[in-house]
Amino acid sequence: MGMYENGRVPSMNTDRPHKHPRVRGSLRVTGWALWTIPRPARHFLILIDVLAVVVTIVAAYVLPVNDADLRMCALLIGLGVAAAEMTRRIERVRRLVSDTPHINLTSVWTLAGAVLIPTSLTALVVAVLYGHLWVRSYRRMLGMYPYRDIFNVCQVALCCHAVGWIVQRSRLHPLEEAEAATDLLWLVAAIGVYTALNSLLVAIAIALFQTDRSPVRLLGSLNENMLEWATLSLGAVAALLLSMHTWLVALLFPPMYALHRSLLIRQFEHAATTDPKTGLLNAASWHELTTKELERARRNNATLGLLMIDIDHFRRLNNKHGHLVGDRALRTIADTLRRTTRNYDLCGRFGGEEFVVLLPETDATEAWNVANRICDRIRHLEIQTDTPTANPERLSVSIGVAMFPQTGENLEDVLLAADKALYSAKDAGRDQVRTV
Repeated sequence: MGMYENGRVPSMNTDRPHKHPRVRGSLRVTGWALWTIPRPARHFLILIDVLAVVVTIVAAYVLPVNDADLRMCALLIGLGVAAAEMTRRIERVRRLVSDTPHINLTSVWTLAGAVLIPTSLTALVVAVLYGHLWVRSYRRMLGMYPYRDIFNVCQVALCCHAVGWIVQRSRLHPLEEAEAATDLLWLVAAIGVYTALNSLLVAIAIALFQTDRSPVRLLGSLNENMLEWATLSLGAVAALLLSMHTWLVALLFPPMYALHRSLLIRQFEHAATTDPKTGLLNAASWHELTTKELERARRNNATLGLLMIDIDHFRRLNNKHGHLVGDRALRTIADTLRRTTRNYDLCGRFGGEEFVVLLPETDATEAWNVANRICDRIRHLEIQTDTPTANPERLSVSIGVAMFPQTGENLEDVLLAADKALYSAKDAGRDQVRTV
């Protein structure tokens, strides 16, 4: 992953913003932003930094370095810098629009370095490439502080040391002599170790920074993990090409550029269709997709269920504990909706504290059961507040259920029916399901 990087670059923003010093580049140790973050997170970051330095020093003492290694190190740095410059503007925009772990392609060169050269030199490659990214892309971005980039360098360096340890004990060293099919398994193992260690370090760091510790927040989505494996696979290919004919590595630049652009497009698409607070569909995209589902159901004489969901006493929760706790409640309920519905159901935030769920190919009984299951699961949720002595707040929702085509021939009619059922649930005392 990467708490940044490997990899993945998750935001370290917490529900309660830290007050960083106004002078970002303070030369005084007491003025560093590092001292403003939570103590457990600070201790963990320092531990990883010190461990990476110690392991690198030991590797420099144990593993000999020759002239060929130095030339390969310089080449990897040159290739990494060239690739970063080629995609610099795209990377900067991607970092600006990302609030979740995102993939950068530096790991193509760091993994190749871990396979090809002593890991003390690989650590140098990591430091130079991330230093270049910091200076050229991240330095002036809000929320990016030196301690974050230093952690990135150190945790990626540790991943490279782990890969180097595997390479030294396998037939991959030297790589040009690897021919057996089992050598492929060693490469896969190296990628797996890199990914697992990176994900572990990043997940711990995020957990120490944030109150949102959902699996997606800590480990990234399935798509992000698949993309990370693809990037590391490119790193393995780069190592193979560099060990055979150095000039062949130029063939990697066009697909890397195309991959970077596709990532940016995907992020823009996600931002345009997703509610930023909950990760569910926003109202416009939900309305568009639901309209298409209704047209499909009409052609096939199928039925659909529509749930209108409203959080009970949400305004009181906001007034009592503040909007940060309210946002936490929204995210928690959104996660519950995702876990309770099928992957092809359409869950969206309709506005404020209202959510909508479309259930394709569902009859009235199934829709009623889903609504009651959602209501029951949310009834057992607790939201931690920012007051240490306060008890957790319990949540509940009222749900209105309407069916297509029984309640109308178009989306507006079905929404109106679900809305009437919702108000019937509220009038009956809240925390329950009503249908028409």
